[in-house]
Amino acid sequence: MENRCILGISANTRFIGLAIIKDSSLIDYAVKLNKEKWSETKGQKIITSLQTWYEHINIHNIILSKPYAHHQTKQMESLYKKIFQTLKKKNVEVRSYSISEVLRGWKIKGKKKKTTLFEKIAFQYPELNEIVEKDQLNTSVYYSKLFEAIAVATYFQVSISR
Repeated sequence: MENRCILGISANTRFIGLAIIKDSSLIDYAVKLNKEKWSETKGQKIITSLQTWYEHINIHNIILSKPYAHHQTKQMESLYKKIFQTLKKKNVEVRSYSISEVLRGWKIKGKKKKTTLFEKIAFQYPELNEIVEKDQLNTSVYYSKLFEAIAVATYFQVSISR
C-alpha cells in the first residue's frame, strides 16, 4: 500500500490540535489557540490557518475528530461544518470519527480515558513524553486537542491497513 500522509485535526472554537502522520512517524504537530470571542471572522481565520497544514504537504487524507455531543454548541457546529465543507473541496479524502469511536479503537475504557489515551500515544510516539509530563502538571486542557488529533489520525491509519 502507498505510504499515506494523514492530517489529523481536532478542533473547537478555542483550541485546534493538528498532527501529520506518515508511515508510522509523527511528522509534525501543533496546538493553536484562538482567544478571541466567537464570530464568523474567527471561524474564517481558523479555516485559513488550516490551509498551511494541507497545502504545503502532500496530504492524502484529512481526518477530523467529532467532539462529544454535549460539547457541540451552535458555534462549534458551525465551525465544524465550515471546516468539513472547506476540506471536502480539496482533492483529498476527508473523514471524521467521534472521540468515543476513537477511544474504543484504542481500547480505552474506564475512568481517566484522556490520561490513558495520552499515555498510549506517548508510548507510540516517544517524542511526546515531555508533553504528557507537562500536561499532568497542568490543570488546563491545553494539549487535549493535540492528542485527539494524533489519536484520530492513527486510528484511521490502523483502520486502512487492516
